[in-house]
Amino acid sequence: MVEHGDPVALTATEAARRIRARSLTSVQLVTACLERIQERDPELAAWVEVDAESALAEAAVRDATTPQGALHGVPVGIKDNADAVPFFTRFGSPIYRNNKPCQDAAHVATLRAAGAVILGKTVTTEFATMSPGPTRNPRAPGRTPGGSSSGSAAALADHHVPLATGSQTVSSLVRPAAFCGVYGWKASFGRLPLEGMLATSTTLDTLGFLARSVDDFLLLHEIFLGELPQAPAPTSLRIGLHAGPTSNEWHPEMQGLLARAGEKLRQAGLSVVDVDPMPFSVDAGIERHWQIMSHEIAALLAPRIRGEESQVTAVLLDLLEEGRRVSRKTFVQAVEGREADRAALAGLWADCDLLLTPAALGPATPGLASTGNGLCGRLWSYLAVPSIACPMGATEAEHLPLGLQTIGPEGQDGATMLATKIIADIVGSPYVP
Repeated sequence: MVEHGDPVALTATEAARRIRARSLTSVQLVTACLERIQERDPELAAWVEVDAESALAEAAVRDATTPQGALHGVPVGIKDNADAVPFFTRFGSPIYRNNKPCQDAAHVATLRAAGAVILGKTVTTEFATMSPGPTRNPRAPGRTPGGSSSGSAAALADHHVPLATGSQTVSSLVRPAAFCGVYGWKASFGRLPLEGMLATSTTLDTLGFLARSVDDFLLLHEIFLGELPQAPAPTSLRIGLHAGPTSNEWHPEMQGLLARAGEKLRQAGLSVVDVDPMPFSVDAGIERHWQIMSHEIAALLAPRIRGEESQVTAVLLDLLEEGRRVSRKTFVQAVEGREADRAALAGLWADCDLLLTPAALGPATPGLASTGNGLCGRLWSYLAVPSIACPMGATEAEHLPLGLQTIGPEGQDGATMLATKIIADIVGSPYVP
């Protein structure tokens, strides 16, 4: 049981503040995280690889130097679809079990330059697609943690590390964040560097992070994207409630959570309106997303597994075959339709500053054979906009996390974070760091 005030319960922002103030050392924090991993990860399986000796040595160097970067001495987990020296990059596949890169991915290099201590590599699904790894959900071990950023979300929720990287092509950040009861930021497409990270879809792949607070994302924004805009006055915010794509699989408590969140925001003096329908065909957009994604996955991953098909799951082989059946003409039409839909969405922001919508259909799906339905993230990945998953509710009977997500205008990640912080503070969360 993690007690309040335990170093492993700190947010990245608070950990950085304490290390800078010399009330906590990086070695103390890294040691506490390593002890937590040693205790819990045999059951949870959130990590592919942890190098305690390297992490402690790096932490000692941080403690011996004057704090410079915003993450000075803070341990970070890296999703195993990106390169980080001295670790292997296995992409969740035995084909790459001996793949050891010689330099960091661009975002890992930026984290190190900001003073972060790289603790290890977190589990991803097979080639960051759909076949799950061994990770369990720390809130409910018999349920999936989501995917493909499964290890990062589970490690955050179980207090192994205060910050971890993730990526999203469909719902790979927001779904595990929602299922595990942590925060997830999927950046606007193209805003964060992808060099040194596995490419599955050049049109859709997006980097992001999992954390325990929106403040951590604000800190990351300053590191990667620079100065933040001025924070808005809460009562000036115009929030659009969007019930999400049509589905027969909604958990009965999810729509109630969205309605209650809207009512709390209205009571706090914010302008809240229902946004439905969207200014384009949602069903057509979701179909175009699938066409773009599967076509590009087939082109990018097939060369990686050629001659090693026996070590690949049937799920991935089927996905590659589906992608091959998407003609070049269909792919080009889908990309053109996407541009039209992005333009149509841009017109929505004249009437609201932010959308609030479910981050998943409900709580984590029972069993470990699937990472769950990615419907709630698919549209926003397709539209290239920033989204931030927030743990804003829980099921009544089992107290399983329920997540909502905020959606902001494309390229406005900082403004989206600042507005999300206001919303998260008003709505509240049943989960504490």
